[in-house]
Amino acid sequence: MVGRGTTSRGSRRRDRLCAVRSRCRPAPGCSHLLAARAPIDLIAAAGDFVGDEMFHAELASRVAMSLGGAFPLDVSFEKLVRPPEGEGALLRAAVLVVRSCCVGESLTVPIPKQSRRAAGSRTREAVISRILRDEAQHAELGWWFLDWADLTLVQRPVWP
Repeated sequence: MVGRGTTSRGSRRRDRLCAVRSRCRPAPGCSHLLAARAPIDLIAAAGDFVGDEMFHAELASRVAMSLGGAFPLDVSFEKLVRPPEGEGALLRAAVLVVRSCCVGESLTVPIPKQSRRAAGSRTREAVISRILRDEAQHAELGWWFLDWADLTLVQRPVWP
């Protein structure tokens, strides 16, 4: 983004549409937490995460529509969420949660912060602020999982 309000309307629309696409990533996590027999409050937090992401997709979609509507985006649903690898339900859940929450959500927070500075309207700024508030909580979910799972050195995955 260049300066406040200088990003093109088409670029902002494309950014919002890409945000819609990426919001589907956390959905498989709940089933992996169930299989790993995670505590119900952790599973509920993961469910809230999925609900929040669907709400973010709706917000991003409405912003895109206000900027001129949708245009085709190539989406490879097979690549959108890589299935976790590992032996046992706990390890597969750990791979998915660390990838989605500890890494993915933590790394995405600076992007909306920059987007908010260049939003160009109070409405877009409010939408991005709402998403930012939720993203910080989503990043915490990964650390809560790791505290609960307490994986031993032998159980920890080797990251590619």
